[in-house]
Amino acid sequence: MSRAFQWAGVIRSVFGFGHHAFSAATGRYAGRKAAHYAFKARDRIGRGVAQRQLDAIRARCLAPVRKDGQGVGWKELNVAITRVIQQFCGPTITEHTLTVGLQVLEDLERTEVATAVAANPHELGRLLECHSVITTSKLILNACLARRASSGLLGYVRIDHPEVDPPEWRKWVAVSQAKGGVVTRDVPLDYHLSGTNAPTYEENYLAHREPSTRSCFTRRNAGTAAVASRNVPSIRPS
Repeated sequence: MSRAFQWAGVIRSVFGFGHHAFSAATGRYAGRKAAHYAFKARDRIGRGVAQRQLDAIRARCLAPVRKDGQGVGWKELNVAITRVIQQFCGPTITEHTLTVGLQVLEDLERTEVATAVAANPHELGRLLECHSVITTSKLILNACLARRASSGLLGYVRIDHPEVDPPEWRKWVAVSQAKGGVVTRDVPLDYHLSGTNAPTYEENYLAHREPSTRSCFTRRNAGTAAVASRNVPSIRPS
């Protein structure tokens, strides 16, 4: 097996579809946690403040369908974002290329994104996806800037930091937004099993799963297992 295929297997096992890292960063898990946070924050910061933020988000999301049709569509915007990442965040990068890539994405937000149009709900949905792709792209570029080392696992070479996966960089780089800026911090590889987290995967899963599924996944609950078995079609051969 070639080294490329070996690395591909490693990357899929850590970051691939269907795994915990992917689920924690996208889709159902992220949406559920975001909704839970927003519900709690509403009372903490005040309903009026939360409502103003929601109104601003709603206005931004609906703006493309209220324009006169003069502007780029989601397809052109998607191609532009793709080209930026290909050119400035490819397999070989430097601090300069990453910085320029961020500048180009910010210029894109001020120009094409601000004037983009959508003729129907489908186009609006795809256009809003492009907004999310730009945000994700900026996260990736900032994370690459913060990690001052090359990485075989992540699949890129930093010409200005050629050493591959040195011991001091065997850690996660967390990227977040604070006061309108980008903040990065180093996180141990086993952070999810240390500190305030439980020491095992099972305990952490049980603590963070959806309340509606708590009984469904507790194998020790015989009553739940009996109810579940009645609702699942039999797969035994007749």
